[in-house]
Amino acid sequence: MDEETAIAKTRAAQGAWEAEVLAKRLAGTGERKSTFTTLSGDLEVRRLYTPLDVEHLDYMRDLGFPGAFAFTREGDPMMYRGSLWVSSQYSGFGSAEDANERYRYLLSQGQKRLFIAMRVMWRRSVGAG
Repeated sequence: MDEETAIAKTRAAQGAWEAEVLAKRLAGTGERKSTFTTLSGDLEVRRLYTPLDVEHLDYMRDLGFPGAFAFTREGDPMMYRGSLWVSSQYSGFGSAEDANERYRYLLSQGQKRLFIAMRVMWRRSVGAG
C-alpha cells in the first residue's frame, strides 16, 4: 500500500471511529473538561494522535534512534528493555566543601552514580537574585 492510500485509509477509519464509537461515548458522560492542555497550558492536547499528525515527520531528522544524537527517544539504545526505570535521589547541600566531602564518602561506600542538585539555595529562592 502506498503512502497516499495509507493516509486516506487512516483518515476514513478515524472518521468512522469518531462517528460510530467516540460519538456514543461522548453522548453518555462526555469528557471531564472541554479542553485539555499541557501542564504549562501553552499547548492543547488532542483527544487522539495518529500517523496523520506526523505526515511531515522526517524520521531521521526529527526522531532518530534511541541512544543516538539528539537523544529524543532515550539515552540508552536498549531503552528500558535493559533495565527498569530508575528512581533516584539527588542531593546538594551546604558549602561546596561539605558537598564534596559527602559525595566522596558516598563513593567510598560503593555509590555508583551521583545525581547532584546544583545551586540548591537558588532553586529554593534562598539568596536568589
